Amino acid sequence: MGKDSKQIVVLLAHPNIKESQANKALIEAVHERSGHIQIA
Repeated sequence: MGKDSKQIVVLLAHPNIKESQANKALIEAVHERSGHIQIA
């Protein structure tokens, strides 16, 4: 990443994270804005 790049860290806690509609929308929005996303 360049010196002007910014990173966003989002910590999610959900009992069924893969089925969460809110998490899907958040991940999609971040991906659209940044062009990439890393999920660990």
